[in-house]
Amino acid sequence: MKTVAVLGSGHFIVDLCQGVLPLTLPFLLTRLRLDYMQASLVVSTAYVTSSITQPAFGLLRWPWGRRATLWLGVPLACAGLAAIMVADSYAALLVAVVVSSAGTAMFHPEAVSQAHLAGGTQGAKSMSFFVMCGSIGFTSGAMIFGPLLAAYGLGSLGWLLVPGLLFPWLLRMRPGGAAGPRVQVASRVAAGEIARRMGIPVAVAALRQCAMAGLIALLPLYFTVHLRQPAQVGGWMMFALQLGSNLGMFAYGFMEPRFGRGTLLRVGLLVSVPLLLVFPYTTGMVTAGLLLLAGIGLALPVMAIALLGQVVMPENRALAASLILGLGIGLGGITSGLLGRVADHWGIVVALQLAGLLPLGAAALSLRLPKGL
Repeated sequence: MKTVAVLGSGHFIVDLCQGVLPLTLPFLLTRLRLDYMQASLVVSTAYVTSSITQPAFGLLRWPWGRRATLWLGVPLACAGLAAIMVADSYAALLVAVVVSSAGTAMFHPEAVSQAHLAGGTQGAKSMSFFVMCGSIGFTSGAMIFGPLLAAYGLGSLGWLLVPGLLFPWLLRMRPGGAAGPRVQVASRVAAGEIARRMGIPVAVAALRQCAMAGLIALLPLYFTVHLRQPAQVGGWMMFALQLGSNLGMFAYGFMEPRFGRGTLLRVGLLVSVPLLLVFPYTTGMVTAGLLLLAGIGLALPVMAIALLGQVVMPENRALAASLILGLGIGLGGITSGLLGRVADHWGIVVALQLAGLLPLGAAALSLRLPKGL
């Protein structure tokens, strides 16, 4: 648990950086005189860098190189984001974002592999704790740095250097010291074999993430612009969804031994569909309750797929983690922008309903996963 706690703290920090980046855009818009297209490209650059490059780090075969990604990932993620406060041009801003996102991509593969390994026979519990730390970190980005940015501007990003510099010291404090759990040399796996084993899990992760990312993007607009309610209402509804997601990730480790990975994967996807289709026709606490339950349902398949990847590709667990939590989740986040296009042409309610139906496709695709997993 000490090892998992240390790795979870790193996951909290790198995902907190991802949550802070969008908050900097209003300040950058004014200081660098950006237009909306340039501002949106900043977030897209972060998404692409942090997700698409993860498999490259997962392919590292040397134990010393894979350990180095743990040591460098968190400091780079924090230092890159902190560098935004001194970026004096759009090009410099994009370089800082790429450095920060590369640090995030660098940290995840080996951290997931070691978190699962450290859990031993309770790998599901250790993984649920690890992933939950990242989810809480992403949510905490707005809670911690929203007030700081409002009070002190981009200069407050300098505080990110503190956890970035502390994390390598924490790594030395875990059992096993600098080396951590013993890491075996990753075996080479042919590209065709990787695609055969991981294609369906990655597609399921991408479809699920497309639904979740679409909800995160559209919910504030739905409540504030479409329903003309105060901004805090949308914030509370987003909090309900994220709280459900965190609860689902925490509960997964205790539920898997009883119900099984495949059952939780499909039940989570199927249960979330009616909840998401119904919530636009409700109000108040009923809406918040439905979104909370939907968040729980959408969290279960993330955990199931992440653990399934560790089983499907035991020769290179870091690569499996990077393909599912990096490529799969990243592709889902990028393609979720299509839901915004739907909202522009057919209305935001239609876009939300489409997001609610996407888990059905993920559940249908999951039927092609190997039985017994």
